[in-house]
Amino acid sequence: MTDLVATIPDDGFQRHYAEKIWALIPEVYRNEDGIAASPGQLRAFIEILAGQAAIARRSVDRLWSDSRVDEADDWALAYIGALVGARPVNARNRAGARAAVGRAILYRRRLGTVRLAELLADDIADWDAVASEGFRRVSRHWHSLDAGPQPGPITRSPQWGFADLRATRIDSIVDHAHDDVSHYPDMRRHRGLLGRYNIARVNLHLFRQYAYRLTDVTPAEIAAGLYTIDPSGRDVPLFQPGGRAEADCRVVREWEMRAPIPCRRLNFAGFTPRPGDAPVGLQALLGPIYGRHFVSESGLIAAANAALATDPAPPNALSDTQAAQLIAAAMDSDSPRRNLLPGGDAATLAIALAVGADAAAPSFGPERLCGANLESWGADFAPPGWISALVDPARGRVALMQPLAADRALFVQTIHYGIFWPVGAGSHDRSSGLAASGFTPVVGDAPDFTAPLSGDLRFVDSRTFTPVLPVNGIILADGDLTLSAANLERPYVVLRPAAGDTVTIRSTVAGSHLVIDGLWLGVFDPASNSPTRLRIDGNWASVTLRNVTLDPGGVRAAAPAEAALPIPAVTLEFAGAIDRIVIAASVTSRIVEITGPADPCATNAVTIADTIIHSAVAAPAIRLRNASLTIDRSTVFGDIVCGRIDASELLVSGRVLAEDQQAGCFRFSAALSGGRVPHPYESHFFTDRLPAGTFVSEIFGDPGHAQLRQIAPPEIARGGPGGTEIGAFARALDPIKRDDLMAKLAEFMPINAIVQQVFET
Repeated sequence: MTDLVATIPDDGFQRHYAEKIWALIPEVYRNEDGIAASPGQLRAFIEILAGQAAIARRSVDRLWSDSRVDEADDWALAYIGALVGARPVNARNRAGARAAVGRAILYRRRLGTVRLAELLADDIADWDAVASEGFRRVSRHWHSLDAGPQPGPITRSPQWGFADLRATRIDSIVDHAHDDVSHYPDMRRHRGLLGRYNIARVNLHLFRQYAYRLTDVTPAEIAAGLYTIDPSGRDVPLFQPGGRAEADCRVVREWEMRAPIPCRRLNFAGFTPRPGDAPVGLQALLGPIYGRHFVSESGLIAAANAALATDPAPPNALSDTQAAQLIAAAMDSDSPRRNLLPGGDAATLAIALAVGADAAAPSFGPERLCGANLESWGADFAPPGWISALVDPARGRVALMQPLAADRALFVQTIHYGIFWPVGAGSHDRSSGLAASGFTPVVGDAPDFTAPLSGDLRFVDSRTFTPVLPVNGIILADGDLTLSAANLERPYVVLRPAAGDTVTIRSTVAGSHLVIDGLWLGVFDPASNSPTRLRIDGNWASVTLRNVTLDPGGVRAAAPAEAALPIPAVTLEFAGAIDRIVIAASVTSRIVEITGPADPCATNAVTIADTIIHSAVAAPAIRLRNASLTIDRSTVFGDIVCGRIDASELLVSGRVLAEDQQAGCFRFSAALSGGRVPHPYESHFFTDRLPAGTFVSEIFGDPGHAQLRQIAPPEIARGGPGGTEIGAFARALDPIKRDDLMAKLAEFMPINAIVQQVFET
């Protein structure tokens, strides 16, 4: 009953109709109702009538809403679609189905255009896309009707002619979305790099990974002046956020998709100096460079210095400050460097770094920040004096050019990270699971966890926090406890016990509830970098982990001339007496139930959904004794050992060993053969190991972490109910979106055009 009442909107209709009907009753009867032996009987009857009137009013309003696509219930979309002749898409793709109906007329108006293919990818699949017509990239002889071969915007290669191999970026753009070189015709069927370029082909380059914004991240200092932007010290590639406006009917530019940022794209810029761009006092001397176009800052500065050298009076060359001023002012507004770094389009700003006393310090502009390959931290680089910092977007590393003063620090004001689907701690929208009020903000970078905790403690930003723990490493909870992150934030909480490798959260009040929501948790043993443990102990009614990352382990970026240090994997342990454990949309290391002769069972039920679980060692990824395990839409790297299991859309790289094979089911799932599973249905078992190339990456922190490759076996890629994929990203509906997109492309693109999907991410 409580859940039912919670779904009734607070629209005020019942109060409105109660007062309206009450006013229609003669006053004498209303007065008698108040002084009767049993007062309020008439009023109670009116309240019942008002409740029914409110239901009728909501039903009428709902009927009106069902006539509008943006407000209609899902069942009404098919009827509206029939009125406008929209062909339906898969019902599970709810957003795509609504767009297909609501924008059917818009699609017909843009019938056959290249922009329509990109628009369909955005509407139907929520993917960024770049459409490239194959005939424009086919090598041929030009003739008198052509306007002449135009140079490509990136490599400057002539259209239809031979590629200019002197272009520094040619290796990173060939066969990708913004390829501007010409290719010999290829009439073969599309497969990988084959069959992309001929007259009939339209290559739709799809960017399926999402970019999420982070602000005020605490970088990890690897050595003096050397940092990783990732707070744990990992090498994690940086993403660009996209930002193309829907109304823009033009070719999408290379910084306007959600995609990793190559180093050379970050540095790519053109310069067209004008008289107003010159430093003060040098306007007349720099006349020879005005109106010329330069493709690099080195060429611009060399030309400026050559112009100054002709004057016998000093200065005969630009100072570092003057060079920075000229670069910033003369940089073309349509350069990737201008738009990915501060100073360009705010919608496409990807990286903002600053050095100062606090996070409000001015950001490095595109003249002060330079992309570089920092695999060896730039030990052999000698950048110009106006460069303040080098950033490696492929690794997320930063090298400062000058030592920091004692009162200064590096601040990461804005970056973006990539992921195929939001799982684990992150800056995606989690508002539906957070209390709007009644929480206590965590103050300071080192909150005090030595006293017993209760209530809702909320980390309000994405900085790194190191709570002060009790000496024994046991955090006590004297009531219901919620540890949460503010919406759109990803705080990194580092737990460092004074001794040992275990941090315990223990309840001192029986029947309490524990919720951890949105936190990235790391546990570090002060004596070693070996795997550590987070233990939930005591008498809990429920323990819920939602949108949580318990660090599954990895490798920290190595300082120069030093070996890389491991990042400890945090095993999640349950002990004591816990009625129910729920883990949803999370990333964890091993999950273990701690039992003993006197305590044979720590929990009754464990429910896991939409989660990625890693085992960094040979031990099982999930080890439970008597608890009933319900696990749906999850990816497990390792074995599962449990008493009872009920699984659906589960992908396991190891074996599943359930003691009770009579209870439960193993539906639409995949694992290695040789295990014990109950009642398998539409499931698949592989020998030895999963086929090579099943995942884009198995490393936590990579954008393709646990994402299936195109060559993944169809039993996994389409083995779920309705043709969905198996694993933690089942809700991404990737195969369904691909099919829906192809169906819509076939509906609206010209009959002589063959549109083929090219997956960039």
